[in-house]
Amino acid sequence: MNKLNIPSTHELLRDLEINVLTSVKSKEIDHFSTYKEKKIEVYFQHSNLYSLLMAYSYQSFSKNKEYLDKLSLKDKQKELKKNL
Repeated sequence: MNKLNIPSTHELLRDLEINVLTSVKSKEIDHFSTYKEKKIEVYFQHSNLYSLLMAYSYQSFSKNKEYLDKLSLKDKQKELKKNL
């Protein structure tokens, strides 16, 4: 049986090209209490997520992504259309 290699969070964020934005707003209600609002926004490319979900394994997705990143935009579009 093949051993399953689970990717780290860093590898997933890198390969899916995810941008995570955080912000904290602080508002002082009176001298004794403050109100903090935390906001997290996550952005990623749908094409990368779709490719990961359709891949045989994470490793095959990662290798294919490395290959696609080296191609020009026109060649990348041709390759993606061929795989759909």
